[in-house]
Amino acid sequence: MTVTETSGITSIRFNDEMEMIHAACASPRYQLAAARKRLLARQLDRAEGDEVKNRLRVTAAVVVATGLAVGLLGCSAEATPNTEPTAPVELIPLNIGVTPTGLSTAQYAALDEGIFEKAGFDVTLTVQANLAEAMPRLLSNELQYIWADMHNAIVARAEGAPLVVGAPTVVAPSKAPESGVGSLNFVVPENSPIQGVGDFEGITIAVSALGGQAHFDIMTVLERENVDVDLVKFVSIPPPQMAAALRQGQVDAIAIVEPLGSLAIKEGGLRMVGQSDDALPNAPMFVMAATEEFILKDLDQARRFQEALFEAGSMVSGDRKLANRVMEGFLQLPPAVIAETTLPIFATKPLTEKDLAPVIDRLVRFGALSKADSNLAAAMLPIK
Repeated sequence: MTVTETSGITSIRFNDEMEMIHAACASPRYQLAAARKRLLARQLDRAEGDEVKNRLRVTAAVVVATGLAVGLLGCSAEATPNTEPTAPVELIPLNIGVTPTGLSTAQYAALDEGIFEKAGFDVTLTVQANLAEAMPRLLSNELQYIWADMHNAIVARAEGAPLVVGAPTVVAPSKAPESGVGSLNFVVPENSPIQGVGDFEGITIAVSALGGQAHFDIMTVLERENVDVDLVKFVSIPPPQMAAALRQGQVDAIAIVEPLGSLAIKEGGLRMVGQSDDALPNAPMFVMAATEEFILKDLDQARRFQEALFEAGSMVSGDRKLANRVMEGFLQLPPAVIAETTLPIFATKPLTEKDLAPVIDRLVRFGALSKADSNLAAAMLPIK
């Protein structure tokens, strides 16, 4: 191999075709492609159903055809008899926090379907309780990404936490769901006098986190229904414990995420009286948050992680059977309940400062963020 430089341009001339193949085999680009081919082969072995197998075969064919063809087709033991095998690319270990609800379906799909591995990551999913519990684990690097609602993440940044958006995960719909059932719904006891959101004045309602997405969505819906928000008491209860608290009379209503709400109603004694999905249309609801230092240390890696989640979100949004199968694997709920669950809208593109504007405006309006901190959008979005 001969390397020359002319007018600042470096040229490489290989002595023969075999030398070129050897160079291609050693490249990290080839090694990642080879890892992807091995992954597809494993998925094909365990796949069930002709439709799934055909999809995997097509994907494998594309990898081979665009496959860094020299590497995948030429980097065999026969083609390189005098070259020691190159170690496969080492996957980057990531421990990421998730929520034990349908909102994390894209993360579980990215793991189950090999999307994370294809992007070069060895991912462990860790269930977290909330942002406050997960934040110390993020700052100590025990977790590299944590689940956060967009409102809490912005407020945490304003209070000095080095949080940024690592990837958006769920966005609000543009309008109320036609079925009347959203991904976050209001549930009351069957014998409650409450018939709708307009009857919430003077009640106590449980939300997953005070000052978070659900809390502000409910306040927005209450304003829309001309309910005096100051006469509504909000308390924080983890979603898995909400139904029990409602049945025991600790609260008058709960704002509960799917499919936990549907499960609670099927168990009896409760009914649904509304939803809040359209409280802030098209706004970002939930994100994978990371420290600014972690993201800026390797922006290419951060982009690959974000794109992996977009791919998974698009996949489960377009394949309800796949989404159900993924949820059955981590929610441990009856398949019939999962099949009726309203899926959230999973993010498939990066956020912009314009996307954050309605969230920040609402935080300022409800007094959770000062006007002096209302210019945080750019700082929250380091991945361009």
